[in-house]
Amino acid sequence: MGFNPLEHQGISLDRQLRNWRELDVEPVDPDHGDPYTKCRIITMNGVNWLLPGLRI
Repeated sequence: MGFNPLEHQGISLDRQLRNWRELDVEPVDPDHGDPYTKCRIITMNGVNWLLPGLRI
C-alpha cells in the first residue's frame, strides 16, 4: 500500500508555507560550486533515481 496523492484533499493556498515564487529559485551550477555541493547534487540525483524502484 503506497501513497496515492489523488486520495487526499490537499492544503488550501492560504495555509501553505511557501508559494511558487519562493520555491522557484535559480539552479545551482555544479561547475562553479564547492565540492560539497557537487556531492549533494550527485547523491540526491542518485536517490531520486533509486527511490521509484523501491517498495517501502
